[in-house]
Amino acid sequence: MPYDSAGDGQVAKCDSSCSGEHESVFANQYNYAGGFYGACGEERIMQSIKEDGPLVVALEVPAPFSSAGNGKVVGKSYLHSSSLRVAVNADGTVDTEHEAAAPDDHKRKSPAQTVKVLEAQWSLKDDCSSSVSADEVRTALAAKLPGNSVVARDGERFALDSDALPDDYSPYEESLDTVATTLGVKKDCVNLKMADGSSNGWEYTNHAVVVVGWGQKEDQETGEVEKYWIIRNSWGPYYGDNGYVYTARGINYAGLESQAVELKVDTSKGLLKAQIDAMTPKK
Repeated sequence: MPYDSAGDGQVAKCDSSCSGEHESVFANQYNYAGGFYGACGEERIMQSIKEDGPLVVALEVPAPFSSAGNGKVVGKSYLHSSSLRVAVNADGTVDTEHEAAAPDDHKRKSPAQTVKVLEAQWSLKDDCSSSVSADEVRTALAAKLPGNSVVARDGERFALDSDALPDDYSPYEESLDTVATTLGVKKDCVNLKMADGSSNGWEYTNHAVVVVGWGQKEDQETGEVEKYWIIRNSWGPYYGDNGYVYTARGINYAGLESQAVELKVDTSKGLLKAQIDAMTPKK
């Protein structure tokens, strides 16, 4: 739904003239960065932006976020460990097995530490192709990898039961080799993501924004390096820095590094196909 006038209690109607296929942009492989909820994090977000462009993230809006601007990095104070909320044991000692969170009033539940299932997703890079189906890849994985370790998933996904794998086994390398061999391509043609699928943590969020990039800068007075995300908000050009905000990166500030959503643009139909066809010289 359009965001127009939402602050006044009114929501503008959708323009039906823009709903046809030729005026729409389509997406495929829409999913959480990392393959599933909770398997995201700083590095996976950076990798996704580098490979496929901006992605949507959710966060619980803290007070400093609402008053951003002047190029300041929101969440800077939370870079110091004294400002992080830490988990504690029943006797009051610090629980080092659970991740700290920021800001300290952000509502979250840390994931379990045990690993039972490794969730995986593969895809071919843009300059590579294969006629082999996803079903054939799963069949090959089940035949090549240790018995009963492959758990069936839909599409270009599969999972591995870690209890069925030998202690000295390298699931990522073995899976990558099998996928590439089955597809008949080189290993560097395959994008393979694999992460702990037993996570049961969650983050409370109440707003969504778009991460368009990242950076870092050094404080000229203290010498401290500030890592930040470059975020486009939906609150208009008067918010932050012309509608953008810089937030602390690498500390899961307000939950925004826990559940990023990525996608690949489908250029086989819709508006983008028409634009690409128009730019392609006719033979």
